[in-house]
Amino acid sequence: MTKRKNAILLYAYSTNGEQYFNEGKLSPADQELRKALPLVEDNAAVKPEVLFYLGLANYKMEKVQEAVNFFKTCAAMKSPFQAQANKNLVTIRAQYHGVK
Repeated sequence: MTKRKNAILLYAYSTNGEQYFNEGKLSPADQELRKALPLVEDNAAVKPEVLFYLGLANYKMEKVQEAVNFFKTCAAMKSPFQAQANKNLVTIRAQYHGVK
């Protein structure tokens, strides 16, 4: 039951987060996607997507170091988001010196 409940919650949080992001509602997107984070540990298919959107939302909110952290974790995982996460890291590092 708990596994099924977590899967449903993960889907709800990640979908809501992406929808908020697409609507330009960055703070609610960040909140929903962060709720999904603990639930994606066992879901290799969804984890990179959640990390990628967290990176985008935090970058747009000018939380650059957090964005870099999310993109780094995403870029380390084989997924359709890997290449773009790497490109985003290169772009951010060119814009902001001193980012780790």
